[in-house]
Amino acid sequence: TRAALDKRATLLAELKAFRNTIEDAEPVSGLWEELARILPDSTYLTDMEVKDGKVLITGYAAEAAALIVSLEQSPTFEQASFTAPVIRAFDQNAERFQISLSVEGES
Repeated sequence: TRAALDKRATLLAELKAFRNTIEDAEPVSGLWEELARILPDSTYLTDMEVKDGKVLITGYAAEAAALIVSLEQSPTFEQASFTAPVIRAFDQNAERFQISLSVEGES
C-alpha cells in the first residue's frame, strides 16, 4: 500500500509540474497573433514550428531582411536570425526565407 501511495504522490507531483509548465508557456495562438501583427501583408508563411521556446518560420517576403528588424522590435520575440540562405523565388517577386526566433522569457 505504501508503495502505491508513493507512486501516486510522485505521479501527482509530475502532473502538477507539467500543468505549471503549460500555464507558464506562451500559447501558440498568441505567437501566431503577434506574427500576424508584425509581418507585412505582402509576406506569407508556408511553415511555422514552435518547440522549446523557439519559433521557426518559413515563407516568402518582398524584402526578407526587413523582417528581422520588425521581429526584433517585438516584445514577444528576440534573437531573430536567418537559419538558411535567403533565395529569390524565380517565379515571383519575393524572397524565400527561414527565420528562427526565441520567445521572450522562454529558454
